[in-house]
Order: sequence, then C-alpha cells, then structure tokens
Amino acid sequence: MARFRRKDLKRPDVFVSGSQRAIQWAMEHQRNLLIGAGAVLAALVIVAAISASNAARRRQANDELANALTTFHDQNYPDAATQLRTVADTWSSTSVANIARLYAADALLEAGNPDLAVTALNTVLDDPPPAEYLRQQAALNLGYALETKQDLAAAADNYAKAAALGGPYRSLALLREARLREQLGDKKRAEEVYETFIQDFPSAPEVEVVEARLRGL
Repeated sequence: MARFRRKDLKRPDVFVSGSQRAIQWAMEHQRNLLIGAGAVLAALVIVAAISASNAARRRQANDELANALTTFHDQNYPDAATQLRTVADTWSSTSVANIARLYAADALLEAGNPDLAVTALNTVLDDPPPAEYLRQQAALNLGYALETKQDLAAAADNYAKAAALGGPYRSLALLREARLREQLGDKKRAEEVYETFIQDFPSAPEVEVVEARLRGL
C-alpha cells in the first residue's frame, strides 16, 4: 500500500490521480472483483453449513447415546445392548461409537452374554477411544469377561494391561491380576503385583488383606 508523507498532501494532483486510477481499475475489473467476493462469500456459507451440520449430527448422536444409556441404567440390559450397538453402528465415524460399544459390552455382560461381550470389547480395543481411562475400562472389562469364561490367563493379562494405563481403575486391576496369578500358580508374579499395590496405594482399605495374602504365598 502506498504511503503519503505530509508534503505529498500539498500535491493534490498526485493524490487525486492515484485515487482516480484506483477507481478506474476497480470499474474495469468490477466483474472479477464481484466474482472474487462472491467466491469468498460462498466459501463462508459452505463452512457455516458444514459446521452447523456437524453440530446437528453431534447432538443427534449424543441424544441417541443418552437414550440408550437410560435403558442401561434402568437395568434393561438386553434392550440396552441392542440400542447401544445400533448407536455404535450408526455413528461409527464419531467418538460416540466407542463409548456405545463399551457400554454395549457392559450390557452384554450383565445380560449373561460374555462371548458377545468379548467380541465387542476387542472391537473397542482394536480402535481405542482417545481417552486413556476409557481404554483402561475396556481392558478391565475384557479381563472380567474372559474371567467369566474361565480363560484366567487371558483375563490376568488384560487386567495387567488395564493396570498399566492411566485412570481410576488401576487399583482394582492390580488386585484382580494378583488374585488370578495366585489362582494360576504364578506366585512370583502374584507377589510382585501385590507389592506394587501396597506401594502405590498404601492407604487403601484392602492393604491389610493384601499383606495377609503376601504372607500366605
């Protein structure tokens, strides 16, 4: 952009002629200017429409998930599992899908279908949710589903995976892994996990029980 000094203002012919040339150029290129402005406006309209559409889709996905979770919390587990799997399939490209699959697996476990729950949880862990605590919950639940099927070694391994992730279920995962390692006859590993629990959760109410288990190994 041209900059005018104070002395330039004393020469109106230069200033005016420059303005006139700008106006003349704009008139000659009016069509191109309008097309350019129209393209920018069209782009803004498209971006706004996409944003509004995405917001509407997110609201719909969240509403459907909330409805399915209401059924889950009402303890109607077979229907909840069906609804949650439908939500997961419908919104497979969104973060809602993994949450729906996770709760669908919980519903399947509560409904007495550990085989289907294992399949659902493996699907969640194959495409894990971004939140680490949800991955931890999935690994913990998979361990429980496998334990229900009496696959104790695989269950213990998944409890170990859950304990290695950040989240609120670490203490529970450690206790479950240690218990299964003890049942499997792996006393060395059971002792290690129990000691880790005491070290990481010294104020936990289970510490006395864990110390007693250690003395019995």
